[in-house]
Amino acid sequence: MKIRDSFQPEISPTADPLPALLKTAEARLRRQSRYARPLAKGGRRAAGVEELLNQASACVTALARPASVVVPVQAIAAGDSVRIENNIDIDNPDLVDDLASGGMLSVCLLTLGFDQSRAFDWLGRDYAAHHV
Repeated sequence: MKIRDSFQPEISPTADPLPALLKTAEARLRRQSRYARPLAKGGRRAAGVEELLNQASACVTALARPASVVVPVQAIAAGDSVRIENNIDIDNPDLVDDLASGGMLSVCLLTLGFDQSRAFDWLGRDYAAHHV
């Protein structure tokens, strides 16, 4: 999705979603084979993986400033579907009716409010920790 050059998105602070996001992210990481295998075996490798997961969580917790961003998108009706940004089709006759009556479509995104370079710096430029 391309944000139009002249558009300035509205960014609003949001209720703190961070604890739930971190819990979900950690659970997903722990299921990935490259983390699950050493964790299951225990020992020094498992302790190392645990330390990396803790560093990643601390980094995100320290840097994140969650905010919601509302961005208008181009949408056209096509039968009972709506095509968004000439790329995504949603079958929803109610949206078609809304567009026909002059409605506009927007997407709501969540940003954590920091970029990867800040995370890399926060982690002391540790490549392994940065890629967890």
